[in-house]
Amino acid sequence: MSNPFDNLAPTKKSSETVKTVTDAQYQPKFSVIVPFYNAAETLAKAIHSILQQSWPAYEIILVDDGSTDDSAEIAKAFTSHQVHYYYQENQGVSAARNFGVAKSGGDWLCFLDADDWYYPDRLQLHGEWLQQQPSIDILTGDFEYWVDGDNAIKRSLAQTPAGQYLLGKYPSQTQLTFDEHALTLFVGKHFGDTHTLSVRKTLFLQSGGYPTEFKVCEDVSLLIRLCQHSHNIGAVTQPLAAYYVHPSSATRTNPLFAQQQTLAAYKKLIQEPFKPAIHAGVKIALRSAYLDLAYCQLNQGLRWAALKDIVRGYCHHEVTLRDLLSVTKSAIGS
Repeated sequence: MSNPFDNLAPTKKSSETVKTVTDAQYQPKFSVIVPFYNAAETLAKAIHSILQQSWPAYEIILVDDGSTDDSAEIAKAFTSHQVHYYYQENQGVSAARNFGVAKSGGDWLCFLDADDWYYPDRLQLHGEWLQQQPSIDILTGDFEYWVDGDNAIKRSLAQTPAGQYLLGKYPSQTQLTFDEHALTLFVGKHFGDTHTLSVRKTLFLQSGGYPTEFKVCEDVSLLIRLCQHSHNIGAVTQPLAAYYVHPSSATRTNPLFAQQQTLAAYKKLIQEPFKPAIHAGVKIALRSAYLDLAYCQLNQGLRWAALKDIVRGYCHHEVTLRDLLSVTKSAIGS
């Protein structure tokens, strides 16, 4: 499959493309990419949440990834000078997002899955910060997990070591700026998600876009590469969007496959020549991926598979002796 970015690769690094401008001059243009596949039940709500933003999106790009239900008709009903519909044969969410980026005309990219939705000030909170500090490369923020369509159960930011560290460092601020330690913790376990990410388009292209070889962890793989190439990262403390905990997601219907894919993604990432802060974070994430897989295997009665994988991780110095003993003890006792 051809790379949709072949004709769009930036000639300069993202940090070199930022012009010195005043607050009043700089108006970031957000292109919001919405990939979907058979999302007739939720797509309209997702699109409405973008159209109702207090800071209007520059454009909304709807990418139909080969839907066979009524999704196409729903999407086409929204088309206008601002909303654009595209179709591709089914290739997966990563390819759909990359296709949308290739069609985009804004200088900033945002993403929204068809079963999630933005809160009204999601774009404004990022747009106003970019007006104040146009040299930023990446912005993210808090979000809320939702179940059953109308119940928010928890938030993302404070659930992670990175979020806890930043909230402790900036206890009275709504804008959190990353330092090296925050970056390591964030790579090790990120807060925010695809729908809270705003990234400079040149940085996205420089980072290669979403990897298409994984069905799980593709968003984290991209995020880590974005962090590698960025100079300024920030997060807002307000929840920006809703993440619907879908009962039919891959992580719920096939948790073993999801954990295997996650481990495979991090094993590939650990081989890349990241800067020290990023590499340290990938090591944290890789260790967690081994443990998550092992305990998933134990929960499914796969004791020998759990022992085999954790021993392999220990031999490669990717988990600790304590991790090995903990999994071994659980396997023997189960």
